[in-house]
Amino acid sequence: MNQPAVNGGFAPQTLFLGLAASSLASSFLKTEELSARSFLLWGLPAALGLCLLSALLAAEFQARELFSGKGVFSRLGCGVSGLWFAVELIRTVRTAQEVCWSQFSSMAALSVLPLLLWAGWALPEAVFDRSSRVLWWLAGLGALLCAAGLVRQLHWQNLFPASYRFTGADFGQILYPEYFALTFLCPQRQWRKAVWMPLGSFGVQAAFCFGMVLLFGARQGSGLPGYELLRSWTLGAFSRFDAVFLLLWLAAMFFRICVLAHILRLLWEKFRGRTAAFAAGVVALLVRRFPAE
Repeated sequence: MNQPAVNGGFAPQTLFLGLAASSLASSFLKTEELSARSFLLWGLPAALGLCLLSALLAAEFQARELFSGKGVFSRLGCGVSGLWFAVELIRTVRTAQEVCWSQFSSMAALSVLPLLLWAGWALPEAVFDRSSRVLWWLAGLGALLCAAGLVRQLHWQNLFPASYRFTGADFGQILYPEYFALTFLCPQRQWRKAVWMPLGSFGVQAAFCFGMVLLFGARQGSGLPGYELLRSWTLGAFSRFDAVFLLLWLAAMFFRICVLAHILRLLWEKFRGRTAAFAAGVVALLVRRFPAE
């Protein structure tokens, strides 16, 4: 499922694993009234627009050597990207801890955070690509089990409510820094595949939205957190299998924390190298301008 990256960088599937987990997080924590039709009508064009924007920016950044050049533009790009990824790392940790506390009354996310940051900082990209392959298989198995336990409880008439007023709360987070740093994160031969990640993130959120609407309805699902969908799972043998699904999701979120930490390390090395080269150039220019007497 996941082919390792070549010539350095992450495989697109490795990056998308964390994005899928983050997209599910926004669905877990949402309690607003849902409409599958509005989500599809407004979300699909937005996702396709993000794919187009990501492709255009990737081509432009590659042409201007945003992450590989030595000028001011390159230093600025590395610095701004680093700040955005740092904010995303903090948001990811906070979201994981929020779910840990609300579902397990645990401080697990904060407890293992130093280990996750160390692993993300120290391990090479190839390790993340190999690890994501295992997590993808587990996630696929979990999705199949979840669908098998819910299929008999779904009501297709819920897709056609009598009336609905669209609000901006229908969408979770749709912007991630990975969309705009593909030429830095992926090998040159693979970033063209990664531009479709916004569409994949939308697909994850849409599948969860459709599941909530089919199970609870747009009105009845109002006020319920998204993980109530997992609690409805049953095959007649288990009553609280939702903990297993949440643990799989937490594993993917912890993996995302490691990946973000590694990206910050790479950006810091780039930014530090560009700054040192810039400072050396300034010193050399001053020496030539004002030679010692």
